[in-house]
Amino acid sequence: METNIKKEHSLNLLNRQKLDLTGVVDVISFNEDSVILNTKLGTLNIKGKNMRVNKLNVDNG
Repeated sequence: METNIKKEHSLNLLNRQKLDLTGVVDVISFNEDSVILNTKLGTLNIKGKNMRVNKLNVDNG
């Protein structure tokens, strides 16, 4: 089995209302319906409704 994980990261979704992410390198695009992120493992595209960012720290991922 090949291991391809570069750095530890996590994605935790609580009650489909709150999403906590680690491993984020940069925010490519953000609006209320879509978030496109560059993570340590590649691009992550998140779709939803009425989304907002409460806390962002890309220095620590």
